[in-house]
Formats: sequence, structure tokens, C-alpha cells
Amino acid sequence: MKYSMPVFLYLKAFSSTGGLEKFNRAFIKAINTLFAGKLLLLSSHEKIIDKNYAGSALHYGFNGNKILFSVFSILKVWNCNPVILGHINLWPVGMWIRILYPTKKIILITHGIEVWGKINKGKKLMLEWCHMIVSVSNYTKNEISKANPKLKESKFFILYNTIDPYFNVPTQYNKPLNLLQKHKINENSKIIMTLTRMSAYEKYKGYDKVIEALPIVKKKYPDIIYILAGKYDAEEIIRIKKIIQFCNLEVNVIMPGFISEKDISNYYLMADLFIMPSKKEGFGIVFIEAMACGLPVITGNTDGSVEAIMYGELGTAIDCDSTHEIANAIISFFDTYNSSYEQCTNLQTKVLQHFSFQIYLDNVKKIFSTLHA
Repeated sequence: MKYSMPVFLYLKAFSSTGGLEKFNRAFIKAINTLFAGKLLLLSSHEKIIDKNYAGSALHYGFNGNKILFSVFSILKVWNCNPVILGHINLWPVGMWIRILYPTKKIILITHGIEVWGKINKGKKLMLEWCHMIVSVSNYTKNEISKANPKLKESKFFILYNTIDPYFNVPTQYNKPLNLLQKHKINENSKIIMTLTRMSAYEKYKGYDKVIEALPIVKKKYPDIIYILAGKYDAEEIIRIKKIIQFCNLEVNVIMPGFISEKDISNYYLMADLFIMPSKKEGFGIVFIEAMACGLPVITGNTDGSVEAIMYGELGTAIDCDSTHEIANAIISFFDTYNSSYEQCTNLQTKVLQHFSFQIYLDNVKKIFSTLHA
């Protein structure tokens, strides 16, 4: 690689645990590894850094001060190349860098809904002016292309997400008794799980459809338990609880709230099935995390989720809008489910063959060799 010192401009990586932040952490680890710490990291929203990922890289954070971040970034990148924008919302900085430093290569990373469909003129120009568009799935790439047909195919690079290099990948698959006891769950209960952010402004994750499907499932499997985990806002929790009450599922749905990174693997191990029939996933890191723990998954069939399960090789995709299809998929799973060490290991092995950090690192390396060519 002939690029001496890349600069990565991003929103957050270490102060939150969403999919975007997980991507940024892994990406920082990858470019830090490839460039042996000769790297500049500029975060618009956080000052904290984790040396496990960033190593000795130079880092500056601005706690949401957009003006200071923008001015500092534009001045600081003069000796850096390439410039990597971690989100389309950083387009104003990217545009100024493109104008002031026309010889610098600019890479734009795209994830999902932030670049699908109609976007403002500034973002559209950034897509046109950057030298490479890195997308986390073919689905996101295709959505960009549909809305921006002038973009050349050669401009895109597909970089699938990865299992975090520090993710606790288990070697045994026993259900953690302490968690079963904590949530007062019988060892023999059928447990399904979703892990996601729950927001009144993002009603596309499909957990409400899963709840609505549970009365059908409950007729055959009365001991069904649904672990619906993750942060939620006040408005959305009220809506979810109303659905739960309407469906008479107070004893069947458990909402533990935020789960720390160190506990996520244990929650995956506690479940028998991970399900998230979302309609707007750019990829869906939670799916590959679950499968890395030997946990089978069901995804939606209309977005980037199908690429996380390798178009059906690793999991099952269903119609997100069909309550009956969701219910039937859960019932069918438990009708044939017979968990074993061999099955869990086989699933884990397959997902790591596609999404291990080493595979990811090799793909990130190709970004720079392709850009240079």
C-alpha cells in the first residue's frame, strides 16, 4: 500500500453500541493494523478512544462541536491521504477537502437508510465527487445506484461487516443458568430473542410484528419466551407495552433493556432463536453476532439482512409484514429444533468463514490497493 497516512473522519465509535459504532470500531482496528498506527482519527461527537482498537493512532474528538470539528479537519488533513468519511452526514467537510485538496483520494462509507432514496444535493454531490463508495452490502449499493444512476459501477466497493475482533465467541453453548434465574425463566422454555434499539422514530425493526405473532405461537408452545433487549425511548416503550397487554403476553415477553457488550454473548447463548424481521437493515451485525454464538437466526427478506445470512445459507428470511409467516417460521423452527454442540459449532464455523475479522482485514486492505490502482 502506497498511502502513508490515512485519516478517518467519523461520528462515534466508542461511546455507543449501535451498528454504526460497531462498524467504526472494527474499521479503526483494521486500518490501524494495516498502517501500523500511522493514522489520524477525527471524531465529530466523542473524545474517548479505546487503544485496543486505535493503538497509537493520533486522535481528536469534538463532542458535537460541528464548526470546530469541520475547521480542524480541513486544516489537519493537509498531509493525509486518503481521506475516509465514515458517514454521508460529514459531506460538508468532505466537499471542502475535495475543493481545497483536489489531489487527495476520498473514500465515502455508506451503511443504509442514510443514503437510500432521495437525499439532499450536498450528499448527492459527495457521492459523485468521492473516489470510492464503500457499502456494507450489495443492497445498500443497489439502492444508491437506483437513486443515482450516473454513478459508475467501478466506483463501489462492498465491505461486509465483521464480528468484532474482541467479541466473546463462545466455545461451549450451554444456557447461562444465572441469566435464566435472573429473568425467572424455566430451563425448558422455548426462548426467542431480538436485540435492537427501540425508537418511536424507527418503526421498522419488526419486533412489534413478532409480539403480534406470539399468540399464534403460544397455542402450540405455551411456554414461549420473547427476550426483547436493547435501549428504548419513552414513547416507544409505551407503545410496545400496549401491544403486549393487548396480546395477553405479560408473562411471555421480557424486556431487559440495555445489555452491555460483555453480556451480549451470554444472552445469545440463553436463546434458542434470534429473530428480527426488519425492513431497513443495511446489513445487520446482530445477525452475525448471534450466529457466531451458535444461535440460528430469522431475518427479513427485503433488505441487507439477507446478505448477513448469505442469502439463506446461514439462516432463514421471511416476509416482515406477515404476522402469520413470522408465527409459522417460529413454530416450524421449534418443531424441528434439536440443538446440539455439533449444530452450534457448524453454524459458528460457517459464519466465521464469511465474517471473521481476518476476512474483513483482507477486504479492507483491498480498498486501498483498488483505490491506488
